[in-house]
Amino acid sequence: MRGISNFNVTLYDLFGYLMPGLVALGSLSLLAWSLFIPTHPLHSPALTSVEWLIVFVLAYFLGHLVQAIGDLAFWWAHEEKVADKVGKDALGPARMKELQKAAKLDDEQKNSLFGYCDTYLAQQGKTADREIYQYREGFYRGLTIAVVPALAAIVAELIRGSASLRGGHSVHQLGTGPLVFALLIVLATIGLSFWRYRRFVEYRVRDALFGFAIDSEKPPTSKG
Repeated sequence: MRGISNFNVTLYDLFGYLMPGLVALGSLSLLAWSLFIPTHPLHSPALTSVEWLIVFVLAYFLGHLVQAIGDLAFWWAHEEKVADKVGKDALGPARMKELQKAAKLDDEQKNSLFGYCDTYLAQQGKTADREIYQYREGFYRGLTIAVVPALAAIVAELIRGSASLRGGHSVHQLGTGPLVFALLIVLATIGLSFWRYRRFVEYRVRDALFGFAIDSEKPPTSKG
């Protein structure tokens, strides 16, 4: 079938949707366990191949939801919001004004400069670095959101103090130490993932502005 044969899986599907979705699914499962069956010992899942396929499909769709939440939660960190500061730091105010003039944008449209540069380079076929930054940006933004339910579950278990873990035929009570360690790991994951997300946003903005600046300096090629 033509529709199936034209189906393409991109790196963003894997790193931006599937992987954060898997983390979010596990994180939500941990929160559900903490809320509804906290006395039941935690254990590794024993699923069939069909059940694992369902898990991956659910994780993929959940990854889209995670990215939507990330867009809403981090609206102030999007490319358009940081473009002016990143551009002035990297190129200087005067050069940014020149780029705005080259893009034929007035002062009311200056916040669209990054979008113009990014679209211009994409139409020129210069998308290799752009795609790398995009899927890494999506991965870290998604990871920042995906582990939040796990954070809530760990805090709840620290307060309740009844968490246990099943290994083989034995059940081990989780004391304060392991839970505090897990809490620190999750907090570090949130902080570092958000920091990496911001870094790749800045990389993509800088790459678009620099690319357009270099291209705008090239003399026009004569035809004929």
